Amino acid sequence: MVKIIYKEIPGYEGLYKISKEGYIVALKRKRVDGRIYKQHFLKEQIICNTGYCQVGLYKNGKRRKWSVHKLVALTFVPNPKNLPEINHKDGNRRLNYFKNLEWCNRSYNVKDGYNRGRIVWNKGKKRT
Repeated sequence: MVKIIYKEIPGYEGLYKISKEGYIVALKRKRVDGRIYKQHFLKEQIICNTGYCQVGLYKNGKRRKWSVHKLVALTFVPNPKNLPEINHKDGNRRLNYFKNLEWCNRSYNVKDGYNRGRIVWNKGKKRT
């Protein structure tokens, strides 16, 4: 049996933890209105036009939407060159395991998508 290890999400310490596989847990805490917030797993939402998994995280009463792959990369994948984007090595946008993610620049990410057939090159062609 494999034990899943969770780490606190940077910027959301004490509120949320994430595993290397992309499972996110909201930790037990007291809400702004005084009610107790029980520990539970967050349900991710698949964004229709992009295919990425997304969750909403709350901090100080405000909600921010995050892509699950970005949270996994921020927590588990080193970024020594401070690159701005994350690429799924196998091209599967729903596989958010940390070994499937790499930091990259925009050019590399677009070229990888083109080589995998996710992006179609239309330069010079008329639209019908």
